[in-house]
Amino acid sequence: AVLLSGGADVTKEDMHPVARQIVRAGMACLSIDLPGTGESEHLLRPPGTDGVYPRAIKYLAGRGDDPNRTGMIGLGFGGYWSLACAATCPELKAAVNGGGPVHRTFAHENLKKLPGYYKLALASALGYDPGDFEKALGPLADFSLLRCVDLRRIDVPVLSVDGAGDRVVPIEDLFIVAEEGDVRQDEWVFQEDGHCAPHHFGEWMPRAVDWMANRIGGRGRMPRPDLYGL
Repeated sequence: AVLLSGGADVTKEDMHPVARQIVRAGMACLSIDLPGTGESEHLLRPPGTDGVYPRAIKYLAGRGDDPNRTGMIGLGFGGYWSLACAATCPELKAAVNGGGPVHRTFAHENLKKLPGYYKLALASALGYDPGDFEKALGPLADFSLLRCVDLRRIDVPVLSVDGAGDRVVPIEDLFIVAEEGDVRQDEWVFQEDGHCAPHHFGEWMPRAVDWMANRIGGRGRMPRPDLYGL
């Protein structure tokens, strides 16, 4: 089973095409909204203070399926939670991080450069007036994964994907997972693309679903090599 989540500006309805790909690949899928967005009744809080994603993962792992077949795919802030849960949820066996913020994104100088609609969405997700992003700057700094979780605890397969020209999440955040978090991850970086590599989304997401299926699919699935060239 796969937990699927978008980011601050991507609802679970937006993720329906991906959910269908996951089901076609032979996996169950639970799609949820990022806390503070969509239909979520929770506000966005750092790992350790927000149990939304850990509870969802525990639910999937306890459904009666093989507990070794629980993974997570996230886009944007959903990718952030894929990494956070890989470090803190022993039930999670593989994680895909699509353009997730990790550390440098949360520096004030980077947050202030975010496009206006991201500022509105993040302020609202944290419980502030959407137009009062300045109040969100301090709390957002607490979300750095190098501060609030120990990435070195990740011992499951991780795939991180993004565009080299991402103007929302610095591409350095993708590499910092391996460089400073000491995480062994597969890295797919598209040179002429932006946040979450949208211009190549139709190429990389089906391959990411396949990547996930090959890692949590169990003995019944024939493993296939990753032939994705970048």
